[in-house]
Amino acid sequence: MSYTTMSKPMMYLLWVVTPVAFAAIFAWGQVIRNYWISIGLFIAYFIIIFGASIFMGYKSYSKNRSESEQYRRRQALSRLTGEDIRKAMERDYELPREYSALSKKMFLNLGIMLALLIAVLVVYSALFNRISAAISILLGNYPSMAQSTLEFLRYFITYLIMFGIWFAVFYVVAKYTGLPYLSQSTSMMQNIPYIPTKGIAFYKDAIIFDDLYVLKAPLDADSVTVDERRRFVEITLKKPTSTIPYRRLRIYARDPRGIWEKYVSKYLEAQVKVEEVKRTEAEVEKPREYRCPYCGALLNEDWEYCPKCGRKIPWDELRRAYEA
Repeated sequence: MSYTTMSKPMMYLLWVVTPVAFAAIFAWGQVIRNYWISIGLFIAYFIIIFGASIFMGYKSYSKNRSESEQYRRRQALSRLTGEDIRKAMERDYELPREYSALSKKMFLNLGIMLALLIAVLVVYSALFNRISAAISILLGNYPSMAQSTLEFLRYFITYLIMFGIWFAVFYVVAKYTGLPYLSQSTSMMQNIPYIPTKGIAFYKDAIIFDDLYVLKAPLDADSVTVDERRRFVEITLKKPTSTIPYRRLRIYARDPRGIWEKYVSKYLEAQVKVEEVKRTEAEVEKPREYRCPYCGALLNEDWEYCPKCGRKIPWDELRRAYEA
């Protein structure tokens, strides 16, 4: 799902109705020897499923938009602008390495799933024939049934068993690798932190990320990380909510401890595990002091032009010189 976790009816539809429907469709196709009907119904079923998913995603998106608009009419306790977030992120030198490691793991897991799929295709025919033969022997004890009924039941039960085997195998692998598999609870979004870039607004009873995702208090969080060295507060939810498909929500700020103490800590439902990462004395920044390279005037980081000589301030050069 794009913007929402999977509802119980949809879970029931996918985990119970889907294999039963597919088994019945394919068994019927085998009996009447018309495989195009089975294929057509198979495609139609998938269109319905994905259509329902898209509709649910759009409905959730519209709901988020509506709630976000309502909150924007109220006075926020505080805001972090996109510029505030960007400046804090620039100081997190470990972020590129973190994303690189996540990407490598994701591609590795995709490779595992692809290899498993190939293995399934290789053994499918032999396993199907063995199971079908065993079912034929069991159904031989009911000679009173019509031949077409016995044939349908043989294929129907065989397909159900095959679906059960593959669903179980892929579910275990998906759980291990964290790849998406019929449920948001095994989504790769669990492993990737969501980082707002447009802005964050703190209200008394909610946080709004990027003017879209509304996260209402109390939050059912599993843990919180307050990393002063990398300048962020990260909330790890127990599971994605109905309004945001991520578990890890990362808030970059110049003062992460202040954000945690003033706002985030007030949104939690109960006591949670809090991990704190403090900066060492060597990492504690001294107040930056920039001077105009043309006239030597003291500068404010918000200025674009020097108030004394009027020339445009070469901020990129000044910051590189400061970092050197």
